[in-house]
Amino acid sequence: MNVGSQGFYLDSNEDSWLWVVKEIEEYPNTEYWISYKDFARPVIKAGIDTELHQHFRAGFSMEHIIFSTADRRLELYDPPIPRVTLIARSAPRQIAWSRQNLHFHEPERSQVVDAENAFVVLKSFLIDLWRETRQNENLPKALQSMDG
Repeated sequence: MNVGSQGFYLDSNEDSWLWVVKEIEEYPNTEYWISYKDFARPVIKAGIDTELHQHFRAGFSMEHIIFSTADRRLELYDPPIPRVTLIARSAPRQIAWSRQNLHFHEPERSQVVDAENAFVVLKSFLIDLWRETRQNENLPKALQSMDG
């Protein structure tokens, strides 16, 4: 883990996903947070199981789980770079594309999701994210089954 001028930042993409899993588990077991956990857990687990965690960084901000290809904190980029956010609150649950923190800005695009399609929609947004931010790199195998 790195702490310094960039603030708190985990050393690897894989560690960032494990940190998100840990943070989700620490939410209280109230009706609201149990619903949130039951929705978010399978999406994050599927990302780890399909090895997306090797290619994308995961971050956490209350009801938002943010995915990027960044090599440092998103707030340090000027101009802001794209990110994909899983908005896991009660309703509407969404996958969103943005360049800004969604607590303060509207997404550029988003799609309402449910438990059955959240991971598939997340992968489709991550394909777009990869293509925009890693133009000179092949699409990771974890995303190729979705491509074309």
